Amino acid sequence: LHADFVLPHASCPALILDLNGDGRNDFIYGNGHNYGLYWYQQLEPQSDGSTTWRVHLIDDKFSQAHALAWEDIDQDGKPELITGKRYFAHSGKDPGAKDNITVQYYDWNPDNQTWTKNLISDAPSGEGPGIGLQIRVADLDGNGWSDIAVPGKSGTHILFNQGLPKEG
Repeated sequence: LHADFVLPHASCPALILDLNGDGRNDFIYGNGHNYGLYWYQQLEPQSDGSTTWRVHLIDDKFSQAHALAWEDIDQDGKPELITGKRYFAHSGKDPGAKDNITVQYYDWNPDNQTWTKNLISDAPSGEGPGIGLQIRVADLDGNGWSDIAVPGKSGTHILFNQGLPKEG
C-alpha cells in the first residue's frame, strides 16, 4: 500500500462513494482544523495503474468540519452531504474558532457537478448547535422527516426537521 495523498486534519469520517457515477469511488472530506470542504474526484488510472485525483472545493466559508454524513434529509430520494462547524475544536485555537457555528447540507447536482449549500442553523459562536465528532440522522419525532442529532462541546443538539414548506 502507498499513500496517494496525506490529509493530516481530515474529518472523521470522510466519505467514500462514486459521486459522479463513473464507476470509480471518490473521496469527500472536511478540514477538521482549518477552512475547507473538498471532493477528490478519482480519474482514469494512469498507464502504470496509479490513481490520479482532481480536487474540487465544495465550500471554504466555514472551518472545523469534523464530521460528515451522507443521508437523504429532504425526501427527494437522493442523499445530501451534511456537515457543519465544530465549536472550539481545539479550545479556540483553530482558524475561524470564533466564527458563527453552522450546520448545513449540500445538494449534489450530478448534471453540472455542483453543490448547493442549504443552511440549517447559523448562530454566533457558543450560541448554537455545532457539529461535533459525529452526526446521526433518524426520524426521532415520527413525522416522516429525518432529524439530525449532533453531540459537541456546546452540548448535544437535536435539529428537528419539519419538512419543506408545501407549495400552493
